[in-house]
Amino acid sequence: MSEPAAPRRRRVRRLLLVHHTHTDVGYTAAPGQVAAWQGDWLRRAICLARENPAFRWTCEGFWGVERFWETASADERAALLEQIRAGRIGLSASWLNLSELPDQELLDELHSRAARWAAPHGLTVPCAMTADINGHSWGLAQSLLDSGVRFLFSCVHGHHGLPPLFRRHQPFWWEAPAGGRLLVYNGEHYHLGNELGLAPAATSSYLIKDDCTAAEIFGDAWTVARRRIPRYLAALEAAGHPLDFAPLMISGLRTDNGPPSGALLGQLTRWEREGEPEIEIRLATLDDVRHELETAGGEWPVHRGDWPDWWSDGAASVPAAVSRFRQALRERRLCRLAARCLGPQAADPAWEQELETRLGLFAEHTFSHAASVSQPWHPAVQRIAAAKEAQSALALDLCARRLAELTRALGDALPRPGLPPGWRVLNPRDTAWAGPVLLPVAWHELHELGLDQPQLLVDEDGRELPCQRRPAGFLVWLELPAGGESRLELRPAPPRPLASLAPDSALPADRVADLAAHAAAPHWPAPASALVTAHGRLEWDPGQGIVALRDSHGHALHELGAARSLFTLVHELTPCRLPEEACSSRAVLGRNRKGAGVQRRESSWKRVLRRESGPVLEELEVELDAPGCSWAVLVLGLHHAAPRLDVELRLHKESRWEAENLYFSLPRPAGELWVDKAGGPLRPGIDQLPGTLLDYTSVQAGYALCDSASGLAVGMPDQHLLQLGPLEHGPRRLAEPPCAPMGPLYAWLMTNYWETNFAAELGGFHSFRFSLHWDAACARPADALARAREAWEEALVLRHDQGEDGA
Repeated sequence: MSEPAAPRRRRVRRLLLVHHTHTDVGYTAAPGQVAAWQGDWLRRAICLARENPAFRWTCEGFWGVERFWETASADERAALLEQIRAGRIGLSASWLNLSELPDQELLDELHSRAARWAAPHGLTVPCAMTADINGHSWGLAQSLLDSGVRFLFSCVHGHHGLPPLFRRHQPFWWEAPAGGRLLVYNGEHYHLGNELGLAPAATSSYLIKDDCTAAEIFGDAWTVARRRIPRYLAALEAAGHPLDFAPLMISGLRTDNGPPSGALLGQLTRWEREGEPEIEIRLATLDDVRHELETAGGEWPVHRGDWPDWWSDGAASVPAAVSRFRQALRERRLCRLAARCLGPQAADPAWEQELETRLGLFAEHTFSHAASVSQPWHPAVQRIAAAKEAQSALALDLCARRLAELTRALGDALPRPGLPPGWRVLNPRDTAWAGPVLLPVAWHELHELGLDQPQLLVDEDGRELPCQRRPAGFLVWLELPAGGESRLELRPAPPRPLASLAPDSALPADRVADLAAHAAAPHWPAPASALVTAHGRLEWDPGQGIVALRDSHGHALHELGAARSLFTLVHELTPCRLPEEACSSRAVLGRNRKGAGVQRRESSWKRVLRRESGPVLEELEVELDAPGCSWAVLVLGLHHAAPRLDVELRLHKESRWEAENLYFSLPRPAGELWVDKAGGPLRPGIDQLPGTLLDYTSVQAGYALCDSASGLAVGMPDQHLLQLGPLEHGPRRLAEPPCAPMGPLYAWLMTNYWETNFAAELGGFHSFRFSLHWDAACARPADALARAREAWEEALVLRHDQGEDGA
C-alpha cells in the first residue's frame, strides 16, 4: 500500500451536483410502487433533458433502467439512448445498493447486467455509485473492475457508520484482490446537496445544524443557499480538501425514492445572477465527476483490502430470511452442478435471471418501512417487510423447483407405494467430496417399509456402512471422488442385542446400533460428561457448560481462559419507556449498537436431554436457560469419520419492542484469524482499508484460525455476522492496519437496535447451525475456509427405484 503525498490544499470554488433518486426498494413505499416509479422518473428526466441541455440525471442503480426498459415504447427507448449519448443522463453499473450478503458469483452477475445491456447499443458503463450503505466487501471492487467499471462514487451514511480513510471527500485507488485498481471518491451523505438549499421545496437539515430557522429551511431555500454554501466550502478548505471542486448528491424531494426536479436549474440560474460569482455550481453525471478527477491528476493514495459495511448488521434483523437466502445460494450452486451433469441442453437462462433478481432484491440494503420501529403494527410496515422477506422464500422455492426438475432428469424416482429404500448419491463436482449425507425417508414409509425396525445400510458391493437413524431419514458419512457416485440401500438387520455403551466411549464403526432401541431411550444415564471419537473430545460440566474441546493430540481448540464458555448465548437489552422511547432510545445508540445502560445476561445449562452414541456421530442435546428466549436447545454432534463437530442452536425468541442483541460464543484458539468474504480469504484489521469497521464483519462460509502446524475452521451456514470487537458499550475501534482483532469471537445472531427500517421485534422460532473442522490441512487459510464452505455444500441424493430402471 503506497501513500503518495496529498495534493496541496486548494480553494474550493466549484460544486458538481449529481442529481439522482436514492433507491430504497421499500422504506418509503411498497416495492411494487418503487419499481413503477423508476420508469416514471426516467421518463421525466428524459423530458427535462430535452427541454434544457444543462439538465443532468444519474440513474443510481441499473435496476431502475431495467424497470424502465421493460415497459418503455420503442420511441422512449430511443429517447433514453439519445440522452445517454448526449451526456445528459448518466448510468451506474451498480444494480442496487446491496448489503454484503451476496457471494462473488452473484455480485459478478448483477454488476455485469449494465455492461451486457449497453454493449449492443455501442455504450459503455465505466462508473458506479452507491448511497446509504457504509462499505462494500472487497469482492465488489473486483466485480466492478471485471464489468468494465473504473470509477466508484460512494456516499456513506454517517448516522451509525463512518467513512474510510478517516475523512470524507477523499479520492483513492482501491486495489482489488486480483490487483487491478478502482478509482473511488468517498463522498458526503447522498442528500447533502439538499441541505445547501439548492433544491427548492426540498431543502433539509438532517446533518447541518446551524442558525437557519425551520421557516427558512422549509420555505426559503435561497436564504439557506446564500448562508450555507460559502460556509460549507470554507469548511472543506480548512479541512485540507485536495481539489478545487467538490461533488455532491442532490435529490428532487427531501426523501428517498424521489423524482427528478427541473427546479434545481432555476436555483442554479439564480445563483449565477445573485450568488457569489466566484463559486460555480452545475449539474453533473458520474462521468463528469470522473473526468474532473482524472484532469486533476491521479496521484491519490492506493489502498488494498476489505471495506466492511457498517450497515451489514441490518440483515440480522431478519435472521430467518437470511438463513433462507444463504441456503438458496448453496442450492443455486448445486443446481448448476446438476445441470452440468446433463449437458448444455439443461441450461435455463430464464431461471438463472429470475433467481438472480430475487436474490439481489433480498440483498438490497433496506428491510422494512421507515416507521418499522415507531409503528410496527402499521399495514404499510408489514406490507414492505413481508415483500422483502418473500424474496428469500421465492428464491429458495425457485431452487427447489429447479432441483426437482434436474434430479428427475438424472433418474430420481417419484414417490409411489412400496418404493424400495434405495438411493444414488452423486458428487457432481470436479473435486473429491466427503461429508455426512442424509438419506431421506418419508414419514409414511417408516411402517410401510418396516424402517422403524433395525436396518443395515449396504452399498452396491454389499458392504455394510455405518448409519444412524435421524428424524427425517438415515445419516451416513460418504467419501466420493470427483464425478463419483454411490448406490445405497437399507435391508432389515438380523436381531442382535444392544451393546453396553460406556458414557465416554465411541460405538465401534464396524457395528450398526439397534436404532429403534436408541430412539426409545433418549435420556442418557448420568454421569456422562464427554463426547469422544478418534478425532477429538468435547467435555462439559452441567454447572459450567463446555469446559474443553480438544483434538486427537489433546490440543485445545478453544481458549480455556476465555471470558465465556463455548457456545454460550449472550442476550443484550437496552431498556426504555414504551412506546414513547421506542425510537428515541435507539437513535442515540450510535456506533455502539447498544446503550450505556444495556442489560447483558448469559445462558446456562438447564438439563441434559439426550446423549446418543452411534457409528456416525456422538451427539448431545442440552436444554438451556437462555435470557430473552422462552426455550433454547443446544445440539452437539462429534463425527467419527472426520475431525468435525456440528453445532445447532434451536430457540424460541421472546418478542420485545426494546433494542436487543443476541450473540453466540464461538471458538477462538491461537492462530491468525481469516474470514471468508466475497473476494476471497482475508485477515480482518490487516487486509482492510484504514478507518473502517473493526467491531464486526459479514462473512460468507465462516472463519478460520491458522498457525504453522494446524488450524480450526468454523462454518456458519445460516447467518453472516462475526463479532470481532468487545461487547461492552464504549469507544469503538477502527482499523489502522495492521491491527488484528484480539478478543473473543461471537456469531451476532440477531439485532433490532436501529430506530428505523429494522424489524421492531425478533420473536419466533429460529435455528442456527455451525460446524468446526480441524487438522493439518486447516493450517492453510484457503484450505481451511474451503473446508468450512464445503461442509454445507450437499451431494445430490436421488431415490433409486429398481422397478423403474431394472438396475
